[in-house]
Amino acid sequence: MGNGQKVRFWKDKWCEDELLSVSFPSLFALAASKEVWVANMWNSIVEGDGWASCLSRPFHDWEVENVEHFFY
Repeated sequence: MGNGQKVRFWKDKWCEDELLSVSFPSLFALAASKEVWVANMWNSIVEGDGWASCLSRPFHDWEVENVEHFFY
């Protein structure tokens, strides 16, 4: 994967054996950008590093389990 500047977060296989858009279709539907690069999703400014917000809106209570599974 290198520095992630040529790997699309949702549409390339870089995490596990399946595209994230396929593994998490409901979150992909909420994605602010469906073509974003992995490098643009990593936020090194946050204490301890972390993933930048990638959803176009806050998630609902019934989506919490899916979001937790996505991030953990």
